[in-house]
Amino acid sequence: MYGRAKAAFLFAVLVGSSCVYSAAPARAFTCADVRALSHEQQAYYIRAYNITPSQQRRIRLACYGARSR
Repeated sequence: MYGRAKAAFLFAVLVGSSCVYSAAPARAFTCADVRALSHEQQAYYIRAYNITPSQQRRIRLACYGARSR
């Protein structure tokens, strides 16, 4: 459970930090939310929130584990 909460916090921070210049408020997402997205939806949010490759790796590690690519 701690791992999921940590991942949700990490994703919320990443999304929130990318919204600094945006009028939209940050929203927390859980790993379950991330895993439920299709690849196309994940790609959309990566572009929409300007999530860097480094941030993507941290999210994947937190939500999918060490065997994620």
